[in-house]
Amino acid sequence: MKKLAIYKIGIKNCTACYACFNVCEYEAIIMEMTADGFYKPNIIEEKCVDCGICVLKCPVINPEYLNETEAQFFMAWSKNKEIRRASSSGGMFSEIAESVLAQGGEVYGAAWDENLEVKHIKVASSDNLALLRGSKYLQSKVNKSYKTIKDTIEKTAKKILFVGTPCQIAAIKKIVKDDRLLTCDLLCHGIPSYIPFKSYLAGMEDQIKKVNFRDKCTGWTNYSISLIGEKGTYSKVHTQDRFFMGFLKDYYLNEACYDCLFNRLPRQGDITLGDFWGIDNKDDKNNQGVSVVIANNKKGYEVLTSLERDQKIELKKVDQVLACKSNPRIYSGELMRPEKRDYIINDIKKFGFTSVAEKEIHISSDLGRKLKRTIIYLIKFFKDKKKKRN
Repeated sequence: MKKLAIYKIGIKNCTACYACFNVCEYEAIIMEMTADGFYKPNIIEEKCVDCGICVLKCPVINPEYLNETEAQFFMAWSKNKEIRRASSSGGMFSEIAESVLAQGGEVYGAAWDENLEVKHIKVASSDNLALLRGSKYLQSKVNKSYKTIKDTIEKTAKKILFVGTPCQIAAIKKIVKDDRLLTCDLLCHGIPSYIPFKSYLAGMEDQIKKVNFRDKCTGWTNYSISLIGEKGTYSKVHTQDRFFMGFLKDYYLNEACYDCLFNRLPRQGDITLGDFWGIDNKDDKNNQGVSVVIANNKKGYEVLTSLERDQKIELKKVDQVLACKSNPRIYSGELMRPEKRDYIINDIKKFGFTSVAEKEIHISSDLGRKLKRTIIYLIKFFKDKKKKRN
């Protein structure tokens, strides 16, 4: 058998990061949807010369943790009310992206395509930045973005911002090693399968044209999922939507997401972005959205403080415990894999999302889940602190 990355790690351990697809010069790797609904590499054997480049550049086989262990934690938000209102949390992505675009750079991030799937695209103008704004809780098809970025950096003086999941940042850092690349990794809960999502949309009594996973029409903390169709808009608070609750209960995540190598400290990006859940101070919260932001190295810190000096953002340094207490994916990639994960995906393929979800996915408050994760974090944090003292 040839020594290929996907054969070495196995399809279940593949994060679907697209690294191997980008580095194969012989086009022997194609990305195809698996039986459980994720785009992963498939090998065209007759084209493969067994060069080993996919093994060398696979972040799962050769993970690297290059950032500082003592990262700096902040709560932050954009001072532009329109940007903040249109963003999933505090609008920090938009402000960082605008600063790169203002320097003649390019921004790569996740956008919806015409089939309501998610793909990474390039944006070179502020006019198109809205395409990348907002959370998209699905696998993004990176396509040849890493290769394109590498070529751009080698041939031009442009700065590039790439925003993605931690495994995608790990992948691009294997391929592009240049200080002009700025990376932001997201606090990723894991990517859900396209199978339940497509079936969920198909069960609507309308042709859905647009999806907003994080509509602030009901506030930041109690956000809604909104679907815009030909006949009107469907909108529900996320805890009352069965697809969203199935996602939060981890029923149909990619296998690698249950033990993620990259959702941990030290983080992968120069900057980490997410929601600052668990804030008690009403002045900071005000239900418009607050970001948790981590400067993982000097470059990330300089970007953030430059935005603060330019009066673009509000930036407040916080303790690691406060930042992490309601955000376990900052420090741990471990999730308990539900026993009925395969059963739910397979039954959705047979009977449709609506039928299965009504039986298996209960809509309720997720306060208990958040409390449990907070307790687990605090126990782990103080255990680690005790070890360091000893």
